[in-house]
Formats: sequence, C-alpha cells, structure tokens
Amino acid sequence: MPDKTPRVASGISCPMENVMNDSSRDPIITEDEVRALNFTPEDILEIEKVILSSVHVARRKVAMVVGMTIGTLRDRDEDKWKHVSDIYCAYVIRCLVFRGELVGYGDLFRMRYSEINLPVADLDA
Repeated sequence: MPDKTPRVASGISCPMENVMNDSSRDPIITEDEVRALNFTPEDILEIEKVILSSVHVARRKVAMVVGMTIGTLRDRDEDKWKHVSDIYCAYVIRCLVFRGELVGYGDLFRMRYSEINLPVADLDA
C-alpha cells in the first residue's frame, strides 16, 4: 500500500494533523491586544467603512473581505495601518454582524468558512 503521508517540497514527511486543523477556530484577539493597537474612534470608523464598501448583495467569504480591507488600508497609508491584522478585521466584521450592519453565514470565528453580505433592507436603499 502506498504511503499517503503528505510531503513538503524538501521531501520531508509531515503528518496531516500538523498541516492544518480545519476544525479549529481562528485565534481570538484579546481586549489587551485591541487596546494596544491604539486606534482612535475615527480609525475604527474608517476600518468599518472599508469593510462595508467591500461587501455587496452576493455573499463574500470573510477571509476575502479581510484581505481586501487590509490591502485597501495599507495602500492608503502603510505606516498608519501596518499593525492592522486579519484577526482584528475579522473581529470588526463580527461586531458589524452583531450590530445588524452585515449578515453573517457560517462560523464567524472561522473566516475561511464564513460569509457575509449586506442586510436585505440595505439593498433597497
């Protein structure tokens, strides 16, 4: 029977459970980590606006919106946004869902396995 152990480019074997555990949730950002970012209310509003501008009628993967958000912010000002992380953007997306500004599908604590779109009421505006 052939060996089905995944191998990296160097030929070294690596057990599948060490490659990626798809059942685990993304890391959670702590309150201390949020405070350490020192974002002003205006900064947070700008992040939210970028997120909302990336979401449309059709559902989008949270991971895609997170990547687009980080890219857009860093294109605007690399120094200012160099510390914004994917974990923080996913946290802001969850906040927007909990406030009803976005609709979430799937497990929002696993950005690769969740999607978001605008609420139906916002689509008519």
